[in-house]
Parts: sequence; structure tokens; C-alpha cells
Amino acid sequence: MPQGPTGALFPQQPAVLFVCTGNICRSPMGEGILRAEAAKRGLSTEGPQAVRVDSAAIAHWNLGDAPDQRAQAQMAAMGCDISAHRARMVRVGDFRRFTHIIAMDHSHLKHLLAMRPHDSIADISLMLDHVPGQAGQAVADPYYGTTADFAAARDLITQGCAHLAAKLWPQAGQADQGGGRATTTTPQGRTAPNAKEQHHG
Repeated sequence: MPQGPTGALFPQQPAVLFVCTGNICRSPMGEGILRAEAAKRGLSTEGPQAVRVDSAAIAHWNLGDAPDQRAQAQMAAMGCDISAHRARMVRVGDFRRFTHIIAMDHSHLKHLLAMRPHDSIADISLMLDHVPGQAGQAVADPYYGTTADFAAARDLITQGCAHLAAKLWPQAGQADQGGGRATTTTPQGRTAPNAKEQHHG
């Protein structure tokens, strides 16, 4: 049975929502990387039996936008296409649909804890709470930074997702044992022209 970092046990299939500011940088990278981790374990990432992984924003600035081109480039370099994703807001209903909600930094965590309804089933944590020795640390916002900042964010999220996946699906086998590169996977979402990014994610 899946167990979150707080020790809560969840009887249903794990469902994960990643959250950042605008849902165009960090959280869609988390979504794409965890989908790739699921695929490496032989789990379905599409269709009615697919693992449920999504991402959302706490701010409305980029609603409907595609991920930042720099985030897309970092993900493409590891074989993961996140271009179909479109930014959306966190909803109260998400706390009843997802067993795990993952915040990228402390501002997101504070926002999530404040809006959590009394009947929430979600275990709420920081991304790096799942990495031994890094609990309580944040994945810094790369939006106003350089390519190196986006690469650093991706690498931290990759570490977090690898540990998270091992907790969520401990019985799943590794379908891809070679090279450690992410399996190509496309998050669910409509295809539309990329919108110009305006705010950080």
C-alpha cells in the first residue's frame, strides 16, 4: 500500500499532482518526469488504466499556456515531450482526487495547506522531502535565471521523482534498465500553439 512521507497510507491507486507558481516550469517538468518513471516501471501512462499524474498553478498568470520553452528544452534533452501541457489552477477538488500533492517550494506548500479542505485525502509535501538528506529544501524557481538554472531545477526534480516513484510503486519492475534516460512520454493535453510565457512557474 502506498505510503507518503508523513506515514499516511492510501488504499487507492496513487495519484500525484505537482504544483508550482505558474505551471509552466517546475511542475510540468515534475509531471513529465514522473510519467517517465512510471513508464520505465512498465505502468501505463495513457488510457483509462493510466497512472494519474498532473500539474497545476497557484497563480493565474499563465492559464492555458504551454510550458516555458526552456523547460521544454530541458525535458526534450532527456527524451520527454511536455509540449501538450496547458497551465491550470489548483482546485479544491484536487485534494479529493490526488493522494499526493507535491509543492516545489515553501510558498506553494503554504498556499496548499491554507486551501486544503477538511475532507482532503492528499499527502502534501515538498518535492525534495522525498530525497534523503534534502527534506525541507525547495526547488528554486528558474524562470528569471539561465539555462543552467533550468538544468539544475530539472536535475533536482528528477531526483525527487525517482525516490517518489520508488515509494509509490515499490512492486513495479523497471522496464528500462539501460542508460537511466527517461522514456519518451507525452502528458495528456490538447495540442495548441505555444503561448508566450509571462510569469514564472
